[in-house]
Amino acid sequence: MKRGLFINPLPAQCSIYESGVMIKDILWNSPHYALEYIETNATLYNVDMKKKYDFVIINWHPVTLPISTYKLSNFSGMLISIVLETLPDNCFIYAKEHWFDAHMVIDPTKEKKGNIYPFPRPLEIVKELPKLLRTDKIVLGSFGFINPRGEWLKCKRYSEVIENANKIKSCIVRLNFPVGTYTGTPLSVLEEYGKTLKRMASRSVEVQVTYNYMTKTELINWCAENTANVFPYYRDNIPGLSAVTDQAITANRPIIVTDSATFRHLHTYISYYPNQSYKELIQSTLPGIKKMREDWSPEKFRDKFRVLLVEQGIL
Repeated sequence: MKRGLFINPLPAQCSIYESGVMIKDILWNSPHYALEYIETNATLYNVDMKKKYDFVIINWHPVTLPISTYKLSNFSGMLISIVLETLPDNCFIYAKEHWFDAHMVIDPTKEKKGNIYPFPRPLEIVKELPKLLRTDKIVLGSFGFINPRGEWLKCKRYSEVIENANKIKSCIVRLNFPVGTYTGTPLSVLEEYGKTLKRMASRSVEVQVTYNYMTKTELINWCAENTANVFPYYRDNIPGLSAVTDQAITANRPIIVTDSATFRHLHTYISYYPNQSYKELIQSTLPGIKKMREDWSPEKFRDKFRVLLVEQGIL
């Protein structure tokens, strides 16, 4: 049986780390290879470089895991990078194409080209989801890492959620802003921003703001309790697809996004705001979410990886 090593950054409250864990979980129990998993930093202090592997998967990133090309050259097996942050016309904003033998580009909008292998989002399958928090009124949920200052306010406009809740009138808005390892935003700043958003709400709108870093299971369950999950992002010039929608899709509830390029992988499945209103999107997005869950299933993710290994001569 072939042997592989999966290298992820050290644990952090960070979407890069969490995406790596999700990908590892999908690839873990395979009949085609035995996979080892290590969390480390750029020095690879806990990696045995003398060990022989047929392939090595690295969740390389310039901030969370900037392994040098010198370190990369010490591995014996085929090197596979995970590319999470892309632009519509560029897969290699950070790591260079020639640093690795093959690239798992986690962007289903990309086309297969050379050693670039597009992959779907690493969605999970959850058999049992909690019931809606309320059935007598609309509950809008939104979450994410933020720095509510400067350019961030232009990129993530949570005030827009409150404005639309005021139009709906009798509804609940649930917001969760955890402290991110790499965002540099203290809890006190997040709490002040939460108070600002609460002051924007009309009397008929209840705004609940929390600051919890949730596990994947907790986050999926939290999303499943909401009538719809809303992501008011406007970040076209920032590399990467939005990762927050992964758990929202798994939760199988309506999703409200914008026309931002960070949601380009969703736009072929569902419409967006302001093309449709919040109420219209609540009524129209579930069929598209069902199709995403089918197209981006763990089985299809594993099949894509098996094809990569076959084409690269590993299997």
